[in-house]
Amino acid sequence: MGLTSTKVLVLAVVVAVALFLATVLLWPRLARGGWRSVTGRVGLLLVTQVTLFAAVGLAANRSFLFYGSWADLFGQEQGMGVVVDHAAGSKDVRVVGTQALDVPGGGRPEVGGQIQKVVVAGSGRRSSRRPMCTCRRSTSRSGTRSGRSRPRWY
Repeated sequence: MGLTSTKVLVLAVVVAVALFLATVLLWPRLARGGWRSVTGRVGLLLVTQVTLFAAVGLAANRSFLFYGSWADLFGQEQGMGVVVDHAAGSKDVRVVGTQALDVPGGGRPEVGGQIQKVVVAGSGRRSSRRPMCTCRRSTSRSGTRSGRSRPRWY
């Protein structure tokens, strides 16, 4: 099961809901005094919160694709990421300029990365064919946590 699969997300949500229900059902039994009851309550709350945050994190990762795989999440990804070039076959996205970075090896885009200015053509009266954003595509391994190359928007 992949990190972004529906099965993993549904499993995390089901486990979070089941732990919430278990907390509600077991709470009266753990309402007595003593260190065992307090430890049980704290443990139930902690496990329920962790699974709830995991479910929310998996949903956010599925929507925004922060990490593409389990290896990427745990920092074990060894291969370089794939950068998709939309300028080659797209009429809506066009690269209008590039700029090298002022870093060691910045003259070579495969080492230091490259700043690209792009034009994104939209529909409607406000599309003006002018650069709307600047995207920095770094192909160096030092720019990202896992070594994958991801665009940075600013």
